Amino acid sequence: MSDLEKDHPLPYTEEALKECIWRDEYGTEDRFGRYVFAEYPRPNPKILNNVLDSIGRTPLVRLNRIPAAYGVNCNIYGKCEFLNAGGSVKDRVAFRMIELAEQTGRLRPGMTIVEPTSGNMGIGLALAAAVKGYKCVILMKEHMSKEKELLIRALGAEVIRIPDDVPFDGEESQMGMAFKTQKSIPNSVVLDQYLNCGNPMAHYEGTAEEILDALDGKVDMIVVGAGTGGSVIGISRKIKQRCPNCKIIGVDPENSKLSQPDAPGKGFMVEGIGHDFRPSFMDLAMVDSWEVVNDRDGFNMARRLHRYEGLLTGGSAGSILTAAMNAAKDLPPYANCVNARSENLWWLEKKPVKSSIERPLIIQSIAGAVGHTPIVRLTKIPEAEGIEAEILVKLEYLNPGGSLADRVACEMMKQADNGGLLPQMNGTVITSSIDGNLGISLAMLTAAIANHRGLRCVIAVPHTISREQEVVLKALGAVVVRIKCSLDAPVVEILELLQKACSRLQQRIANSVVLDQCSMETSNLMAHGEQIVEEILDACDGNLHAVVIGTTLCGTISGISRKLKERPSATKIIGVGLGSGISSTSENNDVESLADEWIDEEESFDVARRLIREEGILGGPESASVLCAALRYAKKHNLGKGDRVVAVLPDGLRSSMSKITEGDLWTETKSFRDYCEIQ
Repeated sequence: MSDLEKDHPLPYTEEALKECIWRDEYGTEDRFGRYVFAEYPRPNPKILNNVLDSIGRTPLVRLNRIPAAYGVNCNIYGKCEFLNAGGSVKDRVAFRMIELAEQTGRLRPGMTIVEPTSGNMGIGLALAAAVKGYKCVILMKEHMSKEKELLIRALGAEVIRIPDDVPFDGEESQMGMAFKTQKSIPNSVVLDQYLNCGNPMAHYEGTAEEILDALDGKVDMIVVGAGTGGSVIGISRKIKQRCPNCKIIGVDPENSKLSQPDAPGKGFMVEGIGHDFRPSFMDLAMVDSWEVVNDRDGFNMARRLHRYEGLLTGGSAGSILTAAMNAAKDLPPYANCVNARSENLWWLEKKPVKSSIERPLIIQSIAGAVGHTPIVRLTKIPEAEGIEAEILVKLEYLNPGGSLADRVACEMMKQADNGGLLPQMNGTVITSSIDGNLGISLAMLTAAIANHRGLRCVIAVPHTISREQEVVLKALGAVVVRIKCSLDAPVVEILELLQKACSRLQQRIANSVVLDQCSMETSNLMAHGEQIVEEILDACDGNLHAVVIGTTLCGTISGISRKLKERPSATKIIGVGLGSGISSTSENNDVESLADEWIDEEESFDVARRLIREEGILGGPESASVLCAALRYAKKHNLGKGDRVVAVLPDGLRSSMSKITEGDLWTETKSFRDYCEIQ
């Protein structure tokens, strides 16, 4: 390794201590240059230039049921980093590292980024590289989840797997192979998150500032997972400057060497925190005390987060909350404790896990994170298609449940509760979901806001829903009833089967209620008409040629169309898939009249892949169909500069990842196994 050390200090050596010098008065510096701290808050235009501009500004959500069960009296907040564009806190770091490298000239057009990572940084870098046009090579250990590799590849990056049993300082280690790979690729660079100034700066400028802003500067304890050390250093430095009495609690997995240099090194299963060496970058003086959490406790707590708070987070969030329940047990009721850093459950499904226009800074439950999704300008795809019009996309997959259905579910639950339909105690909510997304949304809300009554959720779904969706439904505590349906059956026939199944379930389950999306038309109108339209109009300042909408959810087209037509506007309503989806079952005879023009639905996994690889937009198959329609409409009518089209993208990649990233057919059976029972 000595040859490598001559070119680039390795993160566990004394030389690495000189790589990132902190200057409180202006910023940081390293051998490549000086970097000035960015101002807070960053510019937040109504229409984002690309998906990278949506990174950050994640809300704090108050945790309610779990702290109460543990006898913790203070306010416990979780920082919803899984709502970042790539699904984790590492999106912030990846974006900042690339910005600094471009600033100093280390990274130039046409170059390749090479990076060793546990996966989350790989996703963040691959996403940023896709948007900015760089090539990307990610090196991951063998035990890291397959889902992360699939997404990284979908974003256009290459993935190299490294055996788990290679010593961290060996020639064939992640770090060793990263620099060998970099030397073999002309015009390539290893940004090295372990030593990169952008790592702690992203948290100092962003994560910590957002926490302080949300809590009006009143922070008593921060519980943060430690990996490279960037989040610990950045958050701690900023928080200690403003709240000198705040305690910083580091979280380390059992057998990690960050806080336990003499640990046996047997390894651990949680991803995103811990290490088999202590990076020199890690300033232990920034941590007041450590909490060591084993895999079993961390994964169990992750399951509790799913079922009792409705937060679809991964194992690292479970470890951090486990640590918080111990560290914060003596804090008084008025104290504020924040759990920083978490990733999305979707990347971990094979792990053994047993109205303001702006999103508010603090929300009382995950239901408060529904809506206020960003609008992003597409650049590469329209240009490649010869389209001069401005094509914007509204990213509904950045809702906490991963789809536009979250909005509908919120209104359905609200309407049912206000109407006295929901059982008061120990009852069951029965519903059906033709595509799985609405089921996920209702299960999430039952876990977050209705479980205090002892309510449970039973979801009837076609047997054709994706395995990924079933994984999430079960993680949220829902009982999943798969109904056998013919693959080529009309939608109306499938709906009839699901409704009959719900009726039978209601007859068998005492104190139960059936919530049917098609019979609750008013809730859909409220969800789309009052929320989505207002957000679109506000972002576009009234300058809007057309809105393109799909018809998967009952009421989508009618709600958005009618709300837009209430206004004195020339905006065109473009519907996708007349006579398909739930729109084919509508009792309203004037569905066709709701849109100014209808475009046939076109299933296109190729467009979904292009969205991911060229724009960094993690849209699903329905989103691809809507975008196809928007592009076809713009071409058909020769829309030019000054014409603005908004496509509402209803779903994300995560609910059908295998179909999009591996092809149109399943190539492997995915499973969800309880790690151990929750007591």
